[in-house]
Parts: sequence; structure tokens; C-alpha cells
Amino acid sequence: MEGDTVLVAPDTYYENLIIQKSITLTSDAIYDDLSEWTGFAGEYYINNDNILNTRIDGSDDTNGEDLQSTILIYSPDECISPTIFGFTITGGDGTLVPHEEEDIEEMRGGGVLSYNALPILNYNFITDNNSPDLENGGGVNASNGDQFERLLNTENTNYSQPRCEGDIDLSYNFYRDNDA
Repeated sequence: MEGDTVLVAPDTYYENLIIQKSITLTSDAIYDDLSEWTGFAGEYYINNDNILNTRIDGSDDTNGEDLQSTILIYSPDECISPTIFGFTITGGDGTLVPHEEEDIEEMRGGGVLSYNALPILNYNFITDNNSPDLENGGGVNASNGDQFERLLNTENTNYSQPRCEGDIDLSYNFYRDNDA
């Protein structure tokens, strides 16, 4: 339901999530002291077991060949603000979306694709989201534009959905090996 918190136990979850409500999706990292969630020993690394061991892996393509972002965030009706907290987000190949030019489509948002939303993504390890077909946003692609409407609601030809006004919060995330 709108406003609910979904607490996810440590494990690897092979799925492509579609979030269409303002919910909080979190790992047990929400209970941890994250003041030192990263470390450095020759290179930076994640220092939190809950983030490392609660993995959403989008490599199984559970929503069809055109919707392969590990997490797709969008609302067909209104601006939403879901929170995604404390995960390893991996394995996404992106979602096929129309380009600004109507005859061109491209894969975007391997790890996270957000449309008509102001998501809060904090303390996530966004890694290994890539595909030879991924054009934009290997780790994260966010837009408040109407270009995705043609893909996500093909019966609506108006494209007059209002844009979200506000800020997207991508603070305290760790990105590695995302290609587009």
C-alpha cells in the first residue's frame, strides 16, 4: 500500500521490480550505523554486510525483453517518491524507451530507470548493470519527461501528463562497473 515499508531479508532476488507507489523498499541496512559504510584499502569498497548480501539481480528478465531494468520506477497517474535503501542492485540490461525522435528506441537505465517520480536512492551498491544494447544510464537513468509514456501507456496518445517538480535524491550510493 502507499506509504508502506517493505523490509527485505538478506538473499539474492532474481527479478525486475516495477514500483508504482510511494513505498520504502529497504534491507536490514536501515538498522545499521552507516557512518563508515564504505572503506578504502588501495581502492574503495563496501563495508556493510546487509548492503552486500541483499541483492536485487535483474539478469533473469522477469518482465519481458523490453523491461529489463533491475528496478523500474514510474507512475502512470501522479508523481511518486519511493525510497530504495541498502541494496546491491545488479544485472540490469535496461528498458526499451522511445527517444525524443519518435522513430528511434533505445535501452536505458540498467540498474534503475525512473520516470515521473522523485525517488530517494540511498546507501545502494549499483554495480554490473550493462548490456551491449544499453544506450544510456548503465547504473541509473531518471527523467521527468513524457518520452516513456509512449512505452508504458500506449493507449494514451495525449502525452500531457504533468512532470514531477522537485529533486531526485541519489546521495550515498556506490557505483561500479556499469556500462552504457
